Amino acid sequence: MKRRTLAIANPRSAGGATGRRWRRIESELRAALGNIEVEFTRAPRDAERLAREAVRAGVERIVVAGGDGTLSEVATGLLSAGLANQAEIGILPLASGGDLARTLGIPRSLPAAIALLRDGVSRRIDAGLARYVDAGGSQHSSYFLNAASAGVSGLVVRLVNRSRKPFGSRAAFVLGSLRGIATYRPAGARLRVDGALVCE
Repeated sequence: MKRRTLAIANPRSAGGATGRRWRRIESELRAALGNIEVEFTRAPRDAERLAREAVRAGVERIVVAGGDGTLSEVATGLLSAGLANQAEIGILPLASGGDLARTLGIPRSLPAAIALLRDGVSRRIDAGLARYVDAGGSQHSSYFLNAASAGVSGLVVRLVNRSRKPFGSRAAFVLGSLRGIATYRPAGARLRVDGALVCE
């Protein structure tokens, strides 16, 4: 019996290439996985809500078509609602960076990644929870699957996400890194791990 599957796609990932290529991507996903449902993210943190609502409605597998940010949002949506054991998360690496997919050995080739979604075996991985105060002073919490960053690396990610990437993702990260290093101004921070203050 086929699992009920939802693809959560970030059409802006990979500099908008995911949205432009989605018709072909969806066709290949359906050929490999059967009937799938599709939802597009429209705003930051939208994937949290989409994942949570889908699993509560009976979805058993979520295919994330995007990058590490979209993956973290899906994980946050499920983990914060206590739904992590009710669905699997599959990765379709369509991103500028895609560090988690690289770490897990997921191929960048679209046909190979889809074949892995169809034939691969699921495994558990760790997730971390970060509680933080944003630049406006509001408190937030988010789960992360691969890495959490702040300071200059957080600025670089923000700059890359806002850029148009006309020369591809690698060039965008190089340019974003140079801009981030040139413009970053250190901010005060306290770091607590498991409740203990480890850095101030």
